[in-house]
Amino acid sequence: MVKTHKMLNELLGTLVVFNQGVHNFHWNVRGPKFFVLHEKLDELYKANAEHIDSVAERVRKLGDTPESTLAGYLKISLIHEPPVLRDETEGVDFVVASLHRIAGFLREQIDQKIDPGTENLLTDLLAGTETAHWMWHSLQDLD
Repeated sequence: MVKTHKMLNELLGTLVVFNQGVHNFHWNVRGPKFFVLHEKLDELYKANAEHIDSVAERVRKLGDTPESTLAGYLKISLIHEPPVLRDETEGVDFVVASLHRIAGFLREQIDQKIDPGTENLLTDLLAGTETAHWMWHSLQDLD
């Protein structure tokens, strides 16, 4: 179980750092796609907040304490805190790269032997993360 607690806290830290990056982009985005991005970022960070809560509660259900400090989150996160994100392209790139990393981590963990409740949680998170990644990836200027 120690491995599961550690993995869940690593995921928790990553989701919190990602959520802050999404807020950063939401608050600071500028450009022709402002209205669309502002609204979609709002949806993304609200959905991610639910994921954060689910992961933290899973840690508690398994009898451990979820990481709950900003310094702790930054230390264990799989993604780095971005600088101020004003540029549409840089912001979308941050979202896409982060979702890609989170989805990869979720797949890696699902492939491990973990308890059924945690596996179900991660599988549900993966489905939502893959959908979000696909949609945000479609916004990238790939030309």
